[in-house]
Amino acid sequence: MLETPADLKAENSRLKKRLKVITREKANLQMAVDLINQVTNVVGLTDVVKYIVQILVGAIGGSNIAIYYEVEGQWQYVDALGEKCQLDEIDDDLVRESLERKTFLKQKEKEQSRLTIPGFPGTYETWVYPLRIHNTVFGAVKLQGMALENAHYRYNIDPFIQYASLVLYHEVSSVQRLTTAYQKVRTAAEALEKSKEQFELAMKFANEGLYDWDLQTNEIYFSPVWKGMLGYRDDEIANDFSEWERLTRPEDAASSWKMLNEVLEGKRDRFEKEFQMRHKDGHWVDILSRANVIFDENGKGVRVVGTHMDISRIKEMENALRESELKYRSIMEASKDPTYICSPDYHVQYMNPAMVEWIGGDRTGEICHEAIHGLTQRCPWCTFKLLLEGESVSKEIVTPRDKRRYLTSNAPIVHVDGSISKLSMYHDVTDLMEIEARLQRAQKMESIGNLAGGIAHDFNNLLSPIIGMSELLLEDLDPSSLEYRNAKEILTAGKRGSDLVKQILAFSRQSEHEMQNIPVQPILKEVFGLCRSTIPSDIRMVQDIRSDCGKVMADPSQLHQIAMNLVTNAYHAVEMNRGRISVSLQEVFLEGSELSSRQLDPGPYAMLTVGDTGTGIDPDIIDKIFEPYFTTKEQGKGTGLGLATIYGIIKEYRGDIKVYSEVGKGSTINVYLPVIRTVEKADGDPPLDQPFPTGDEAILIVDDEPAVAGLQKQMLNRLGYQVTVKTDSREALELFRGDPDVFDLIVTDMTMPQMTGEMLAREVMALRPDIPVIICTGFSERIDPDRAEAMGIKAFLMKPMRMKEFSKTVRQVLDERL
Repeated sequence: MLETPADLKAENSRLKKRLKVITREKANLQMAVDLINQVTNVVGLTDVVKYIVQILVGAIGGSNIAIYYEVEGQWQYVDALGEKCQLDEIDDDLVRESLERKTFLKQKEKEQSRLTIPGFPGTYETWVYPLRIHNTVFGAVKLQGMALENAHYRYNIDPFIQYASLVLYHEVSSVQRLTTAYQKVRTAAEALEKSKEQFELAMKFANEGLYDWDLQTNEIYFSPVWKGMLGYRDDEIANDFSEWERLTRPEDAASSWKMLNEVLEGKRDRFEKEFQMRHKDGHWVDILSRANVIFDENGKGVRVVGTHMDISRIKEMENALRESELKYRSIMEASKDPTYICSPDYHVQYMNPAMVEWIGGDRTGEICHEAIHGLTQRCPWCTFKLLLEGESVSKEIVTPRDKRRYLTSNAPIVHVDGSISKLSMYHDVTDLMEIEARLQRAQKMESIGNLAGGIAHDFNNLLSPIIGMSELLLEDLDPSSLEYRNAKEILTAGKRGSDLVKQILAFSRQSEHEMQNIPVQPILKEVFGLCRSTIPSDIRMVQDIRSDCGKVMADPSQLHQIAMNLVTNAYHAVEMNRGRISVSLQEVFLEGSELSSRQLDPGPYAMLTVGDTGTGIDPDIIDKIFEPYFTTKEQGKGTGLGLATIYGIIKEYRGDIKVYSEVGKGSTINVYLPVIRTVEKADGDPPLDQPFPTGDEAILIVDDEPAVAGLQKQMLNRLGYQVTVKTDSREALELFRGDPDVFDLIVTDMTMPQMTGEMLAREVMALRPDIPVIICTGFSERIDPDRAEAMGIKAFLMKPMRMKEFSKTVRQVLDERL
């Protein structure tokens, strides 16, 4: 069944919140792809600094950014404005303090920084992050900007600064390491006063530590740098080969001997090996040893000259990079969105578990469009050309695999050799699109409901004088006269109009059901006649409405809605082939054996049948026709709410609906409503000779519609009351203030300009708490009987009002004062 306005608004709010959540998840996914794209492009010292600055500018938005770092003993400065320079010393106190304290610092700025971008507001805050690896600080990142006042930025920047330090240090330390090697080799050469040949060899193998081993004499030379690498002074380690064996891990020493013998035997060109040696303080140092063997004229190895390089920090960096790679791989492995990497020649290089599960197996190595989508040619939406230009691309596609809609996020992965792979993530947005569509439909239905309420209010104001004046005429005319019969027809038409308004409000769920024990036959005949006059005459319509069918407990407007909806659907089914529509009603008795497919109690039922010889219903969708918003009609011919609405109404009446259909032959729909055997006599219209309650009290009528106010005055004057009419609620309030005790009752409309009936009631009851007030309305969301009672309103009447109801309510309210 349709929701109430409150339910529609609640659903509207819930969908909006869900939409925000789903939109935020979509943004986080794109941010992850962009970050991976940035990281894969970091190549070389210049690129590292450039990308660090670019990413920070993008993350913080117009903040000023500068990076300080030391290369070969010289401080370098780069900022977001593109300025680059060398500094003899750090020229910024906060940066210098951060480097000395090796910690993050920030301070408020009173003056504008030299970094400030032209036209950008003055700086409010400065942050400085030291660039560090363990306890080694080799630079700093300085951030300035008013955006930094939002503290949550730091939690986004911290991880990036740590990663940037790792990458930048790799580039900077490589330069420093080479410079230090030259300096130390020259110092060693001068101090030891070696021969020219040894000095030339030292320059040739300019590395961290130098050794020179004479295989004929077994004499060996370890440079001071070689020894200092392990924490020893030159005089603390003898130039003896046994020292190398003593300090090297035993297993590494054995494998090194094996490799050296292979070089001496000509099985290898040179010696190159990583191993570990013990530092003076006890920890292990990672060493990269490279050596060449010098052979004599007979091919015998006579000398081994080589270097030791401390690669401990490189190992740390490699481990950190390996952990970083593992982290990003873990992210993709844990992602629920199918993800894969494709090579430049369109071969799958990687699939995460979600992608493997989605396509039913690991298809790594296969052509991407064949493996992922089962296509024989490249995907029509392929983004590889754009990725080759360095762009990241997002596209919404409907996949051939499962016909669902996905948001694809595609980013380039730049390899060391310059080749580019494509990283693609598939995020299923089918449900999101359905939520958006449902939200639009819910908003549309809410608008329809508001429109229906407005129409009902105005229409009821038009019907009030038609019905009221007809009743007054019937009292004045001779029942045997033609004029009496004409007035009665006017009254009947007015009552029918009132019922139509109730149908409008029932459709928008803005009225309560008026359950009555009623016969179905008159309603069906009225629907049949109405449809016959609107459906083209070349479509045949037949009816078989039996008079012996019992009454049912239902709301007349809803019963009318059920029949009208079923006949309208039948017309749409036969519209093209100009077929036949049949409407019938009969009473049936359902036994227990006939109820296997329906949850009904045994007993008599009124069976309404609407059949057609139209297109029929596909068996694949026949179980969906009662679902909200499901429709097979073309755009503009249906909302998908009709059958869902009547299904809810029928279930509420403890009935059932059954569909029989065959494609190409037509459909038959049976509606079962329980027959009520014990019938209470309805009130009906009062006999015309029955007197209405009278009185002589003073009553104030307030209604901005002069015709409605005039009608109410005539009704009450005829019953003996003293009536004053006001069509402006503010004037009515001023009149009441002048003499609050002059009136015995106030009857006011609810919806009026400037001051509503509710506001007027509060004002007059504040002046005189015992004054009874009756509120009348054609429709209002702001008040209902329960709310009216809670605020002290004595009665609540819906327009158009019948004279019997009006006179009876006025008398009851006045009598309650006594």
